Amino acid sequence: MSAGIVSTPDSTSLSLVLEPESAMVAAFVEGARGGGHQQLRGLLKAGFRVMVVDLGGGTLDVTVAEVTSMSPLSMKALLAPGGGAFGGTVVDEAFLAFVRELLQGHASVVSPGVRMRLLEKWEASKLKWRLGDNLLVDPQPLKRPIKAAGASIETVLSAGAAIYNRRNSLTGGGAVSADDECIAIPSGVVQRFFDAAVDGVEGHLRQIAPHLRAHDVKFALLVGGFSESPYVQARLTACLTTGLGFPAGNVACSPGAGVLVSKGAAFFGLFPGGFITSRVLRYSYGYQISERFNSALHDRSKIVVVDDDGNEFSCDVVLPVAQAGTSHEAGKAVEIRGLHPIRASQEVVAIDFYRYTAGQLASGDAKRSYTSHAGMEKLGSLSVQVGAGKRGDDSSERAVDVSVNFGQSEISVSARFRRTGVETSAVLRYAVGE
Repeated sequence: MSAGIVSTPDSTSLSLVLEPESAMVAAFVEGARGGGHQQLRGLLKAGFRVMVVDLGGGTLDVTVAEVTSMSPLSMKALLAPGGGAFGGTVVDEAFLAFVRELLQGHASVVSPGVRMRLLEKWEASKLKWRLGDNLLVDPQPLKRPIKAAGASIETVLSAGAAIYNRRNSLTGGGAVSADDECIAIPSGVVQRFFDAAVDGVEGHLRQIAPHLRAHDVKFALLVGGFSESPYVQARLTACLTTGLGFPAGNVACSPGAGVLVSKGAAFFGLFPGGFITSRVLRYSYGYQISERFNSALHDRSKIVVVDDDGNEFSCDVVLPVAQAGTSHEAGKAVEIRGLHPIRASQEVVAIDFYRYTAGQLASGDAKRSYTSHAGMEKLGSLSVQVGAGKRGDDSSERAVDVSVNFGQSEISVSARFRRTGVETSAVLRYAVGE
């Protein structure tokens, strides 16, 4: 908005794109044009199923999809998106902790600026590292701050390396060496840095393996900058082929894996209708509502609202709109029917939207889910204009039906009066920072 590209938060000139989906589209478009990974090009056709493993700086993001058409290109999600905090920055933090250990009492010299410059030196070697090789890092960013602290960088680093080696029982070629020109980190130590992230990635892949087998998914595409690491590629290839039964050669790291997300985002911009025809929800979604009290469904301690006629309502019930694990088409909305005001003076029906991370929300004749339940997170509030009424009017005359679309990369809403079918204003505002 500050740049003038969009004028309102709900502008159609702005859309969100999920990173693994973006990378997948870019890889498929390149493959359809005869580029990209050779093995992928030979498999691209309707019915092809793939798992995209997006390893970026901070996170692992996994999406599993099936190509439904090559012309025009379209896909449907087979599983809910998943992942975790297993990106390249996990390796970076392990390296920085190692450096602080070498510096011992001088670790405070690693200011944000020094940290950034040191990571630049580290990055130059990190993604080229192969198992069995030592990794060399230039300690130049540390020289000035250590000198300013009245110490010699060579003395500090060599002493720190000796202490580190004794503490970790490292000797000979497997020991750390460091001076004012180079920090030489042996392969075994670097491997531990990487394993802090890669072990988490493997754990997630093993967790979803039964679902991959159920959907007959036998091809994996590695994307994202961290996936360009030879060690990461070797570990994940072994995990998927030897451990999970993927055919040999069916784990691919597409050329330019680090920029595929950006390329795919451009394709989504050129074709705003999108390429993903349906998505599977990772979480359940519901809305807070007041229901007429029913002892079979409600907790009496939740009754806090009484209407104009003295009727009791339970007010912090969360009714499901969409459940975890269900598939939703991009152009097909879920209906919330018959929302209406409680009082005649009420001009806006406002309901809070919630995300439930602990499975599926109670529905039907089951005891209701409440906003206070563990795993319940407030997403934001939906406001629908219903106009003012008069005392004694039937509130159902101002009832509205709300349409919620979960099949796109963003949740969208619209509303209309139930009796007339006339559209009315509906706005979903996210609870940023709450």
